[in-house]
Amino acid sequence: MEAPPYLGILLSQDFGRACSKQMYCFRCAGGFCLHCCRSHAGGHHPGEQRLRIAEVRSVRHGMCISAEDVNGVKYDWKGIQRLRNGGKKFIPLRRFGVLPQHGMPLNCINCGDPTYTKRDYCCTGCKKEHVDGGKGRDVIEALLATDFVQQTPMDVFCTGCRRLFTSTCCPEHLLAHHPPNTAARLVRVMRHGGWVVTPSIDLVGLPQEALNQIQVIEVGGLVTVPICRSEEQLGGEAGNLCFSCFKVIDAEFSYCSLQCGGDDMLFGA
Repeated sequence: MEAPPYLGILLSQDFGRACSKQMYCFRCAGGFCLHCCRSHAGGHHPGEQRLRIAEVRSVRHGMCISAEDVNGVKYDWKGIQRLRNGGKKFIPLRRFGVLPQHGMPLNCINCGDPTYTKRDYCCTGCKKEHVDGGKGRDVIEALLATDFVQQTPMDVFCTGCRRLFTSTCCPEHLLAHHPPNTAARLVRVMRHGGWVVTPSIDLVGLPQEALNQIQVIEVGGLVTVPICRSEEQLGGEAGNLCFSCFKVIDAEFSYCSLQCGGDDMLFGA
């Protein structure tokens, strides 16, 4: 039996990795990270000349957006304080969790929090709350609704890119990054009871003879197989030992996971 070309790379991925959004596309009205969507502009917005994509990072205990990158965005950013970081100026998105300490009477006219600079507002959110209406308000509402802090597990593997990524950071991945005539496919990655699993139907090119020997786990009505070994014990009728790692598994199977089955059946280990 021969393994599909992508399988070895899938099995070598670090499934404990997570990503957080570090960029914001004003055209998509959504955030993404550079690992999960490296060529966002060219893939999702080919040929667009006035595309605005901005860096977002943590500066002085709060998430901030690059002041340079928002030039041309249809919103009045005047009056919001700027903070320097790494030679660049950044605009805070929300109120800081840790307030600046100084003896100068500098306060946000919306919330009263101390500010670092002589501006009316400590952050973008305060200006939105204080100023009713105005051009680009919907743009700012979408920006402020984006979570740039939460770490999200990577949940999709692309057989074309040979990379694991987070689906919310790169929606419509195949359409944006792979021509329709390519053989690229997406392999969903799910977590269940300490196991990292994938629907068996996503494993294009894997010989059915090999797949039949790997234990299955039903997750939300989907028949899935474990990708890699786990210390967790599955339920069911124990009656066999995994031929590779000797973990107790159901009697009808020979291997606990693709990792173990691949080592023996497909890679000749």
